[in-house]
Amino acid sequence: MRRDFPRLKGSPESEAALLRVLGVVSFISLDNGDEALYINARLVAWFNAETDDKSLMDFAFQTARALSVSMRSFDLATPENPEWDWNEVTEALAAGDQTEVRAEIMVQVKQTDDGKKVHFCDDHRLGDRNRDRWFTMAEGVELSEYIEQFLTDNGVAQKVERITPIYSDRSEIEWQVIYLMPLAS
Repeated sequence: MRRDFPRLKGSPESEAALLRVLGVVSFISLDNGDEALYINARLVAWFNAETDDKSLMDFAFQTARALSVSMRSFDLATPENPEWDWNEVTEALAAGDQTEVRAEIMVQVKQTDDGKKVHFCDDHRLGDRNRDRWFTMAEGVELSEYIEQFLTDNGVAQKVERITPIYSDRSEIEWQVIYLMPLAS
């Protein structure tokens, strides 16, 4: 792999397509162990499995969390070209060559006098109307079912893969939700 700093190339339309696929924060992992972190479709850091010793995954997750956005994660094959660069990888993504994209969203759940309330943290695909909105969950509904139904009904997810609690206090639990997202937008 060439170690020179990759640049976005192409038309504004291709850059817009790349941003639509990558989102605000994205983590790309190749099957050879190399990794990259993109913010707003710009490569900001990469990890070479042969020479580096720290993964970017936790840094990418913490960056997305600090920005209150979803992190998109891509597990891809290494390009066949021995002189590949990250532009090859992202151009294939923008062209629609990737079939599955994992993303995450933070979800807060709290118990109130009116029942269980659920908040989906800052995902632009849910629109500004949901930024500070808390949704009331019907009694008897499982949290995982509610989250998956909400995300699929709003076109954010195809399927929820995992829900993991990451923070809890007396009245609120924050969950990390990993889901498969549709690439067509």
